Amino acid sequence: MSMTRGSSMLRRFSVKKWQSLSTPSFTRPMSSKMTMDDEDDEHDEELVPLAGTKTYENLREAFAKKAMAMARYEYYAQKADVEGLTHAAQVLRGISNSAKEQAFGHMEFLDEGDEEETEASSTDMNIESCLAHERKEFEEKYPNWAEVAYEENLSDVGTWMETLRNTSFNNMRTLQKLQDAVEELYKEAEEEEAMSTGQNGRTNEGD
Repeated sequence: MSMTRGSSMLRRFSVKKWQSLSTPSFTRPMSSKMTMDDEDDEHDEELVPLAGTKTYENLREAFAKKAMAMARYEYYAQKADVEGLTHAAQVLRGISNSAKEQAFGHMEFLDEGDEEETEASSTDMNIESCLAHERKEFEEKYPNWAEVAYEENLSDVGTWMETLRNTSFNNMRTLQKLQDAVEELYKEAEEEEAMSTGQNGRTNEGD
């Protein structure tokens, strides 16, 4: 869509018309692991392991599609911004946020399946997982993808993959610094807890 067409659309649609397009919202429900542990649950059924099931594969596909949709809608929203279609951009970003929440919901279930790509743990472990993925992209994925693109005479794509490889390297350095900082905070917290426990023990002995 050109800037000219975007301008004509703005003239054709009144502000009231745009405002009638409400921004969609989505709230994640509590996942199964949060609800099925309730002792008062009427349906006392044995939980089936998620890993290895067809449902697990469906969740992985659904997660990938929603993650892509989130990026797609945000990209379209940026295009709308360029064309001056502010309200359209807001609606598209609303859908993008909705897709993000849905993707997070899928991740909560996938986390139960102990999948390396989606498993969420403590922050230091999550950072370690991110580091591993960035390292794999830097050392294997992007070099291979760039090589294939060059072999197919798609040099612009090859250059793009090399650029992303450099980005992965920068991400690795940032994540390493973050990991060091978080580990230091964990260490300080453990030391403070140990000191507090020791002080409480001495106080009890004095009593």
